[in-house]
Amino acid sequence: MNNIKISYFISHSIPFLLGVFIFFNPFPHTTAIKEISFYVAFIIALYAIFSKKIDFSFDSPFSYPFLFYCLWSSFGLFFAENFNASLHDVLIHLIKYIVIYFLLINSFKTKRQFEILAWICFCSAAVFSIGAIIYYYGIAGYHPLAHRIDFKDLPLNIMGHVPLFAIALGIKLFSSVKSPLGKVLIFSSNVIMTILILFTYSRGSVLALVLVIFILIIYHKKVIIPFIVIFIIIFSALPNRFIQDKFDPSNRFEIWQNYINVIEKNPIAGLGFDLSFWQDPHLIDKYSLVIKSLGTSADPHNIFISNAVRVGIVGLCLYLFILYKFLSQSWILLRDGKNDFIRSWGLVLTAAFIAYLTKGLFDESLSRAPAIIFYTILAMQTILWKLNKEAEENTIVFPCCGEKIVHSDTVSLQDLSK
Repeated sequence: MNNIKISYFISHSIPFLLGVFIFFNPFPHTTAIKEISFYVAFIIALYAIFSKKIDFSFDSPFSYPFLFYCLWSSFGLFFAENFNASLHDVLIHLIKYIVIYFLLINSFKTKRQFEILAWICFCSAAVFSIGAIIYYYGIAGYHPLAHRIDFKDLPLNIMGHVPLFAIALGIKLFSSVKSPLGKVLIFSSNVIMTILILFTYSRGSVLALVLVIFILIIYHKKVIIPFIVIFIIIFSALPNRFIQDKFDPSNRFEIWQNYINVIEKNPIAGLGFDLSFWQDPHLIDKYSLVIKSLGTSADPHNIFISNAVRVGIVGLCLYLFILYKFLSQSWILLRDGKNDFIRSWGLVLTAAFIAYLTKGLFDESLSRAPAIIFYTILAMQTILWKLNKEAEENTIVFPCCGEKIVHSDTVSLQDLSK
């Protein structure tokens, strides 16, 4: 009896704690909540694994890509410019993100649990967006037409990742909800999150949002067409930064050129995994990281250049291998998914992934809230991959009538003959 109670506690506590962690991911000043929820979930999972209370699997399309990327990042420590900072970020960021990934795929296994995870991500972003707008423009008193929404702990350049992921989820959740009130709340939340994106005045975020809409419009016309109308109305009411201001890419080009020069000096192993290397005074002086047009140093504003600077060309190739695995699995799920649940959610995650990469072309997205979102997207796709494997195992092909999906523990001769 005690073993049953312990197993019940473990099977429910880990998903709950991970849900708390994911929900508070974008919120500033919640570090204690996030750290406690993560490490308690991790400790419980370790106990459960070693005591064999749960079946914990590392079976995943990303297991080897993660392993290779971690090994190379660890190997780069021997050549790191700042060993302590690089070691810290490998352990506290990279490995932590991968642990979160494996905890998620082992805790949210069923369709229902997958949808719960999607709801957590959506509600988190919706609450964050509402709170951010109210605080910045209501309490702090900034004018929405004169000031870009910005927070020290979640700068505007990376803030867009939060609503972008949730809007993609919201479009699918809108289609799956039956209640009119639920549909109104989801649609309203998506509009508010769109407003947050527009108030950052980030062209990268807007471009990523347009791609999400473009990818999902084929299957979700009913929600996206009115959403597009509202988007155009809000967009046209904003100041001329998006439309009339001539976009000057010289800052980005100068930043990228600066770091390409660094890559040429350290092409194999890079500078080390240090995520804040561009703030290191020693490196600023050694590699002349001051951007002339800005008068200061700046992060690479590009996930691919950032990877190449920190872990070299080899590390970048291993990172691209992770991206390739996602896209190849997406194609398989979209083409060969055994049911509409897998195919439709696979398309949503593909849209979210492309939005992440698009925004990552112009902004730093490899740590903090964007990194958690990235690994959550990978985890959710892996859950779909596992569900599809289970569906394949329960599929029997009959020459007379094609495929039928059955459950081996309940199937009878009468069922098979139908």
